[in-house]
Amino acid sequence: MPLFRFARKELFYSKWNSLLGLLAVVLAVGTTTATGVLLSRHEWRMQACLTAKARATEQGLESVKDRVAGAMAALGFDVIIVPRGQELGAWHAEDGAEPFMPEAHLALLQQAALTTIRLPVAQLRQRVKWPETGWTVFIAGRSEPPAGQTGALHAAESGPIPPGTVLLGHELHRGLGFREGDACTVLGKPFTVGKCLAARGNKDDITIRMNLPDAQALLAKPGLITEILAVATRAAWANLPDVRKEVAGILPQAQVVELNHAVRARALAEVNLAKEARATVELERRNQAELARERRRLGLWLNALVVSVCAGCLGLLAWANADRRLPEIGIWAALGMRARDVVALFVVRWLALGLGGGLLGLTAGVALGVWGEARFLAQAAARARIPWAGSPAPLLPALGIAAALTALACCLPVVAAMRRDPVRILASR
Repeated sequence: MPLFRFARKELFYSKWNSLLGLLAVVLAVGTTTATGVLLSRHEWRMQACLTAKARATEQGLESVKDRVAGAMAALGFDVIIVPRGQELGAWHAEDGAEPFMPEAHLALLQQAALTTIRLPVAQLRQRVKWPETGWTVFIAGRSEPPAGQTGALHAAESGPIPPGTVLLGHELHRGLGFREGDACTVLGKPFTVGKCLAARGNKDDITIRMNLPDAQALLAKPGLITEILAVATRAAWANLPDVRKEVAGILPQAQVVELNHAVRARALAEVNLAKEARATVELERRNQAELARERRRLGLWLNALVVSVCAGCLGLLAWANADRRLPEIGIWAALGMRARDVVALFVVRWLALGLGGGLLGLTAGVALGVWGEARFLAQAAARARIPWAGSPAPLLPALGIAAALTALACCLPVVAAMRRDPVRILASR
């Protein structure tokens, strides 16, 4: 009789033994598959949620960047470089700047590869009596920023001032009644009011601004300036020592003063908020990864327990079947049937059980894993169309388990039986 036909008859001959063996394989394979599918789907969903949260965080941070850019635009020049001999107490008291330094210092800064400041411009500022009005004012002449690099500055800080034109602070044009386009005389020289500035709440409100050559000629300070204005880069925010160190390496005879701490504090707070938001998302990602590893370890132990129990049951079933069939095995051996043919008969039988149980276990495991993840682990807000497992990886160990269990279950008892003497087998039974 052909081997496979003989194995089919052998399979249906021991129905209850075959059915119990099939259930053991289905349980082992189904548990392993369901665990892998459930964990894979849950991890995929968690990664999707974290990705969506990170995307939403980045979108929120874009608005933070816009607010920071707006704050820095309103900030204007926030770093001022003055001669080392300048008395800072008098300077902060707005008494004007008395020591002067060469305008050539500006060229040294512009030519250097600076990392802490940018857009340096020279300014000549002096407190004077405006004889035409009797007011005490500041006259400030400022050089032009490099072309095309004024976008980060407040509108009142940027833009060239044409020769013969002045910009009047809020208190000056409000108190003296000047309007844009009016003619005015400053220290005996005629000028045109180019712009009436808005209130800023500081000495700028009583400052007459003009371009640097006009101020140098008006104050008789050719080639001299009182200070250099600059904008701190993002890397130098709240880090004035780095600015001082870099400037000192280029202009050792100068000192650095920082202004506008309130606006800078707000900008730094928003930048720190962005860092904290990214750190929170990353921390949650690491926590979820650690929880996933813990779930994988728990699933491994659960699978190992179930597979061990099923393997023991299969071994007992195979041994019981071989022991019950021992007289038949003895007769086959006495009739000259080769041991490998007997082993092949039982191997085919158990491999058929393993294949059938494996397919049933895979089907049941996938269905149970998908249902269990959607029923117990998925949040309603996070439901999405996701792959059943993301990869066929959970199937491979399941099929391997089925093949290993059936091969182990059938080979050991049959080989042990075939090593016994057929005469003693028949005599004992």
